[in-house]
Amino acid sequence: MQQARELGISAPIFVGNGNPTSKVYREGAGKALNGVIYAGFKYDLGAAKKLVDAYRARLGFDPDFAAIEIYDMVNMIAEGIRKNGYDGEGIRSVIAGLKDFKSIGGGTFSIDPDGQAILPVALYQVKDVEKPLFEEITP
Repeated sequence: MQQARELGISAPIFVGNGNPTSKVYREGAGKALNGVIYAGFKYDLGAAKKLVDAYRARLGFDPDFAAIEIYDMVNMIAEGIRKNGYDGEGIRSVIAGLKDFKSIGGGTFSIDPDGQAILPVALYQVKDVEKPLFEEITP
């Protein structure tokens, strides 16, 4: 991104994942990340306030997309254990049959009969890499 901007390329840059939410990624890209559009799971950090506050208090910065996803994954596995104990097939069957699992980031997560995840996605734009400020956009 930095090199593209240094070459005078001003076209919008699109990233196909939530990496711009990562502190290390933002530090590496610097101000060249401002204006970048990326796709990611639709999260409402307000819904995840307890997690965001605890993460920020412990580490000094907000969680990235992966931290919220991993939090959800651990809770999905825990749900499998609650329902079927420490049995691999039992845990797998619970996860494979998830319907309307409440995400810490807001919204729900389901698995369809073909094993595909059904969850809300959105486009975001980096408004200020230093704050960081990400805004959901509608194309």
